[in-house]
Order: sequence, then structure tokens, then C-alpha cells
Amino acid sequence: MAATLSPIQIYSAEGFTARLVGWHGFPYADHVLYFKHCKAVHGFGLRQPLAVQFVDQHQQALGGWLCLKPQRVLFHAKAFGVLEMDWQQKAKRHLAWVAFQQAWQQQQIKSWRWQHFGQIRSGK
Repeated sequence: MAATLSPIQIYSAEGFTARLVGWHGFPYADHVLYFKHCKAVHGFGLRQPLAVQFVDQHQQALGGWLCLKPQRVLFHAKAFGVLEMDWQQKAKRHLAWVAFQQAWQQQQIKSWRWQHFGQIRSGK
């Protein structure tokens, strides 16, 4: 019996604090965090590497998935946005890309906001 994979959700980091905190505070490790209007990401304070995919203004991939190691920076001059997910989930990277394309076309990217005072909101 084959194991079924849970559907991958795409969350967009909304607001200054969510974009600043990024993966450090993202509570959904099995899903993908999307940063629109973003050309660079950093790994300062990370404990594990992240898989990063830069996308252009038409939501097409700019190269393949890259490994963002702790204490490093990745930059792409032509990027419009970037996807981040756990590097250890190698088998899910293609599924994550397909999920992103579908969510973008169907406008089903969920918003994720980091609220001050320890409150986290998502999906609004």
C-alpha cells in the first residue's frame, strides 16, 4: 500500500515582520513559503539548509532549486519572487513546484502573517 502525500500548501509571507522572520517563524515545515517582490534571501540564524527556487514575473522558474545554507545569502537579479522549503524534503520539490503553479493560476496562495506579541495568523 503506497503512502499518500499530504497536499502541499503555498503560503505568501505578508507584511514586514513575516518577511523579516521568514522561515524562522513559519509554523508549517511541510509546506512552502513564498516571498513576492523578492530578489534575495538569507540564511542568518538558520539551523538547517533550505531549498530555494527563484521565479520571474511570469512565475516561471529561474534555474533549479538551490541550497541556502545557514549564514549564507542567495540573490538573483531577474527574480520577482522566491519559494522556500525544507532542503531535506527532496522528493517533494517537484510536487511543491506543481502546487505553486496551480495555486498561482487558481489564486489560492494563502497569506501568512506574523503577529506581534506571539500571535500567528494564516489563511486570511
